[in-house]
Amino acid sequence: MGVGNYAHLVGRVRGDIVIDRLITLPANELRIPVPVPEPLDQFDFRLFDASGETVLHSEHSSFLNRIGLVMAPIGQQINLDNDLSARAKQKGGALGAQASAVVSTSPQRSLIGGPTKGSWRNFAEDMENLVNARLPKSGEDKWFAQGVEGEVGAISHLNHLLNGGHIRGAVLVDPWFGSEAVTRFTIRLSSQNIHLTIVTSWTTIDPDTNGPLVSENDPTAKLAAALRHIQPFLNPRLTLINLVDGKDQAFHDRYLLLYPHEGVAKAFLLSNSLNKMAGNWPFSMSLCAPDVGREVQRYIEGLCDGRDTARGRSLTVTFRWPSHGG
Repeated sequence: MGVGNYAHLVGRVRGDIVIDRLITLPANELRIPVPVPEPLDQFDFRLFDASGETVLHSEHSSFLNRIGLVMAPIGQQINLDNDLSARAKQKGGALGAQASAVVSTSPQRSLIGGPTKGSWRNFAEDMENLVNARLPKSGEDKWFAQGVEGEVGAISHLNHLLNGGHIRGAVLVDPWFGSEAVTRFTIRLSSQNIHLTIVTSWTTIDPDTNGPLVSENDPTAKLAAALRHIQPFLNPRLTLINLVDGKDQAFHDRYLLLYPHEGVAKAFLLSNSLNKMAGNWPFSMSLCAPDVGREVQRYIEGLCDGRDTARGRSLTVTFRWPSHGG
């Protein structure tokens, strides 16, 4: 029986190759069994002519080997009548029902197609879990322990992010960005070719001491003095804005928004203010997912324009400090 064709089969389980064979197909044979060590996740197949030089057919296929199901039988339902539900009902639509209804459920989880003990899939999953536990991948989220080491490390990391080789500009949103943060953090930034905007919200409390501001007529006088002091040594083109909402603080959360030279903006949520970042408490920063990041970016850019887009309010700029003509 002569040789008809050749076939190359590569099979994978969890991305690892478990079979890689060159198969001889006898002439006039329409089907030939190929044993595999265990059910495959994927395979690549190429069929060659008798010379082995021309590809007659190729395909890449994936299999569904596992299905996870969650069933949630419904129990009792109660309707709440409190301040939140009343305010939600005033908005009309489904919001009132969403805020009022509480439905009891009993979720039950089922997994069909788990790995067979002793299989490559079982071994690969165990090894992946072990590696993730012992050698976690480093992402863009960061944690800095309390103490001077963490404080210096956080400043060093932020200086790395605020690098003109990677970004063209950034916005730091921190309602408690005090004069100490100016002299401790801002002066340690090294890139001259970025524009950094800092948005803060001083009202009647000194962020550095948590006590009342000494100068009630000019709440940001201390901040302005610190900026004038470091101006000759400041590298980034800095703009600092103080926002208030009447007599109240204009915002609460802390963010860092980066504008890379290429690609979309990145938004980080900061755990606490940059005043002694990790000096008094641990400091962490977490990169927002792209969809959330777009909402955060819209909110931050609104603050830069004196608007609270989340509440649909105009804010008051009580202080603006340009540096280096920025």
